[in-house]
Amino acid sequence: AAADKADVLVAVVGLTSDIEAEETGVKVPGFSGGDKTTLDLPADQLAMLEQARATGKPVKCVAFTAKAAQFLAQFAEGATFVDDAIWLLTWRAGQARILDQDLQVQRVVRYAGEGWGLTYDGDTLIMSDGSNYLTRRDPDSFAALSGIAVRDGDRPVTRLNELEYAHGLVWANVFGTQRIAAIAAHDGQVCAWLQLN
Repeated sequence: AAADKADVLVAVVGLTSDIEAEETGVKVPGFSGGDKTTLDLPADQLAMLEQARATGKPVKCVAFTAKAAQFLAQFAEGATFVDDAIWLLTWRAGQARILDQDLQVQRVVRYAGEGWGLTYDGDTLIMSDGSNYLTRRDPDSFAALSGIAVRDGDRPVTRLNELEYAHGLVWANVFGTQRIAAIAAHDGQVCAWLQLN
């Protein structure tokens, strides 16, 4: 019933083993019973995802396992505002969507590769794909305009994920770490690191 009134649905899925629950003292109902060897989800979570998808509303999936993402046809990743619209990336489907203020899809465009992070610097969109490369894109057409390689000195910085633009810098977390890179938007050099512990 609450899903009927929601604009966006958030599903938390995944699994934990009974051994992990014993070690941590935390047992989460509905997150046991899956197969840790294949990362298949428990039946009740699969049913919940099917019900969420059937509403036709955008679904944001928070996954405890990587395999959970396969159950959403269009797993959303990076998003950013451009004026009164929102550009939304898909992780592996190669689609970017522009949404209006009511989160209704206005247009879908295709792109090559994966979508990890997206931000807007006031002139162009800046997109990451999990590599050390940032692509500038036209905010109207989503066409690729140019790109820069991100480096810390001579070393490439890969797995650039969530992006934000502030104070002339692109801020990107490095997926799987607690580090955020402050990247010079004009040449891709890392100016500083934030370590979040």
